[in-house]
Amino acid sequence: MKRTVAVLYGGASGEHEVSIKSAFNILSNIDYTQFNAKPIFINKENKWFEQGTLQSAPSTESQLVATHPTTFNPFKLESLVDVVFPITHGPFGEDGRLQSILDYINVPYVGCGVLESAVSMDKGTTKDLFVANNIPQGQYQYFYENDYALSKDSILTDIETQLGYPCFIKPANLGSSVGINKASNRPELLHALEVAFKHDNKVVVEEFIKAREVEIGVLGNGPYTLSSIGEIETSADFYDYDAKYVSTEGNKMLIPTSLPPEVEAEIRIYAEKVAKVINVKGLSRIDFFYSEEAANRVMVNEINTLPGFTKHSMYPMLFGDIGIEYKDLITQLIDLAFANHKTKKLYSQLVTK
Repeated sequence: MKRTVAVLYGGASGEHEVSIKSAFNILSNIDYTQFNAKPIFINKENKWFEQGTLQSAPSTESQLVATHPTTFNPFKLESLVDVVFPITHGPFGEDGRLQSILDYINVPYVGCGVLESAVSMDKGTTKDLFVANNIPQGQYQYFYENDYALSKDSILTDIETQLGYPCFIKPANLGSSVGINKASNRPELLHALEVAFKHDNKVVVEEFIKAREVEIGVLGNGPYTLSSIGEIETSADFYDYDAKYVSTEGNKMLIPTSLPPEVEAEIRIYAEKVAKVINVKGLSRIDFFYSEEAANRVMVNEINTLPGFTKHSMYPMLFGDIGIEYKDLITQLIDLAFANHKTKKLYSQLVTK
């Protein structure tokens, strides 16, 4: 008997459009001999809309955003589907809030749980966790909008003194490089902070690291399967939102990389360590810097617990390189969701009043 998979996408974050692209690719590649798919669109006001049930791939992305959809009550999910595949990137969908709803209604879902998602979404908190576990990374600072308003001059001076120029300014809780800017002087820094605070009330500032950007995929609930390592080359100043999703012609995805074997081995060691520290469930992508000039040649940049599934996304490409094709990858992730849910039920049954 076929199992029904709800694919959740859209959402209120700045990654709304990326999420739709990811959902389209998942719905185009899911194994319809094993699953029926129920697309559920979440608009920018966080209202849910049912799009019917698919038994074959959708023809266009626009089909996933119907003009007259049926409003959907998320608390009915458990009675209508067997498992949920949330591909809602960014705040509300990737930061533990959606996961808490799915846990509350007791439905299996792909990916990390509430705590893992929340910690990984907040770049400042993640970096603090890496420090506590001796995981190498670049220098950073973070602060909140109200602190910036009260101590603007001292914060700017600290950034210039401790991190220097150029530096990168990021909203703490967004992915897909939304709201990220590079600053090479005080005016650019002021502008970048203004942009970042439009997306989040917490901002992370990172030192510039002259390095190659490499990524590795993680699959499993522990123990983990690691993908090939891929490298991103871009003609853009840095790998921002436009480079990732709009002007992609200047990008090269090198899979596998030309890194020395001992460097690849080091990346794999730290990827495994990060996955264990975060307690990854299902999937994640871990981004690294490799610099021959830095004291630490290999440094973690960040972890993404709900990586993109667009046609340009690295995560499925990285696993394709080790023989796990798109359709099989989706099936494995769904199976991992069921396996993880069983452990949650087991622990809850051990609790007695």
